[in-house]
Amino acid sequence: MLAIDSYMAPLVCEVKQRFGQKAHVVFTVDLVPPHEPAAFYDAWCEAVRQADVIHLPSSSWQAYLQRDDPSSPLVQHAAKIQCLTYGIDPTTYEEEKQKVAGNSPDPEAYIAGKRKRKTNVQRRFGLAEDQDAILVVVANRWDLNNQKNNWLIAHHTPSLLVMQGGKAQLIIGNTSRDPTSQNPTLMTRLKSIAQDHPSQMSIDGMDWAQLLAAADMQLMPSKYEPCGLNHLQGMVMGVIPVCSKSGCMGEPPMIHNQNCFLFDWNPSSHQPPIDANDEFFDTLKQAVDTYVNSPQRWNEMVSHAMKDANESTWGNLASRYRDLLKV
Repeated sequence: MLAIDSYMAPLVCEVKQRFGQKAHVVFTVDLVPPHEPAAFYDAWCEAVRQADVIHLPSSSWQAYLQRDDPSSPLVQHAAKIQCLTYGIDPTTYEEEKQKVAGNSPDPEAYIAGKRKRKTNVQRRFGLAEDQDAILVVVANRWDLNNQKNNWLIAHHTPSLLVMQGGKAQLIIGNTSRDPTSQNPTLMTRLKSIAQDHPSQMSIDGMDWAQLLAAADMQLMPSKYEPCGLNHLQGMVMGVIPVCSKSGCMGEPPMIHNQNCFLFDWNPSSHQPPIDANDEFFDTLKQAVDTYVNSPQRWNEMVSHAMKDANESTWGNLASRYRDLLKV
């Protein structure tokens, strides 16, 4: 049996108690629930204890837990952990890529088409129309716990927008519309930066696949990342992620300087809410410099990203999930 998410914890316990060793239960965990209410958290801990296999979709998350949360039940039962990334259904993304590439199977046709699509997106968001600009996107939760490390993005955005003579443009799209999951102080700061750079920065939302088909780079500097689907969706569309080693999907599928740019994140060396991080800034500069000054190298990384991400589509992962379930 495959049980997904913390809400399935009571079912894990019930199946194991009823069938014992006759039942092979894989418990997929992509979050640690809050300690309150206690009954819910206790049931989750018991499911972690009773499951035969604990499936984590990110090896980097396991490393983060071992380093920064050694008391976690997941760390205590690390011997049962197997890491296997989530997959994506590539249908929507492949359809969008075909539109951009003019139905050509050649990756170079898609890369060239991204430049043309970029102009349409720039016009849609009121940015300066420039096919040579590096279009950077951010899409994640802007919540109060700052797990996605958005204060880090906000802190370095003014510097990003003046790199290489102002060649970067930033779109913060698909942010949560639920005000209870937004950090108002952070959003005010980002809107202020956007007002200072109206031709380079926009905070708005649009169809994610359409946006990725025009984007060059995605910022995902999460403190930890138990899921990684945003990375994968971007990579399959040829968008290069800049993310922390604890907040990536793990190596592989992510490989520094081949299909992404990774930096070290050490939360103990930074104080909230700023979370300024020189490693992130240096890596960001490296990514922008590669795009502007080494276009052939950048295009090679784009090709690698699309190829490597394709390995994590459901069609290619199905057999590995069957092995996980022993079916």
